[in-house]
Amino acid sequence: MKQFLFCCLIFAVTINVSGQKKAVVTESGKEVLLFDDGTWKYVFDDPSGSVKIDTIIMSKPKESGYFIESIKLKYGVWINKKRWTFQKSVSDGTIPSEYTFKLNGEDAYGMIIAEKIEIPIDNLLDIAFQHAKNAATDAKIIKQECRKVNGKVIHFMQMEGTLQGIKFVYLGYYYSDSNGSVQFLTYTSKNLLSQYKEEMESLLNGFIIKD
Repeated sequence: MKQFLFCCLIFAVTINVSGQKKAVVTESGKEVLLFDDGTWKYVFDDPSGSVKIDTIIMSKPKESGYFIESIKLKYGVWINKKRWTFQKSVSDGTIPSEYTFKLNGEDAYGMIIAEKIEIPIDNLLDIAFQHAKNAATDAKIIKQECRKVNGKVIHFMQMEGTLQGIKFVYLGYYYSDSNGSVQFLTYTSKNLLSQYKEEMESLLNGFIIKD
């Protein structure tokens, strides 16, 4: 039941829209602009106009030795089969995911949504958040940043909210290029995040964009 409720918050994106780079408030309270190459700069920058590098480097965990390849887009995921099970999704028109994941014997889950439409990354993030808001009116973004994951710049977003009394939290990777758009999400209840966060991050970091 919990897995179904969490899944209901995420839907496929079926339109292509354009927009400007988003200003994101950091933990220090300053606004920054995120760029697709993994760099950022303050909205109110210093006179030199210098762009500061703040790319977080992530790579495939050594324990993740099993490769899952998409048949829709040029991506794949390395997983640790001792910790995670997966299955190819059978679309029923409500949850348009390509793969789903479950942490063995635990209450943490994952999902990959792959679309052939290229969507500007800011719009992909905005649409994902608006869909979460539609399902959980108190949904909010907790953290947003650029990461270089296995050599590709990926956008990370953490969201949380309440659905039918359950406080949920999502950790997700978002990517889009001319081949299409991918949302790779992991999720659990808020009270279990500290217990499962490392496992969820390990699953996310097996994400590979193929050239």
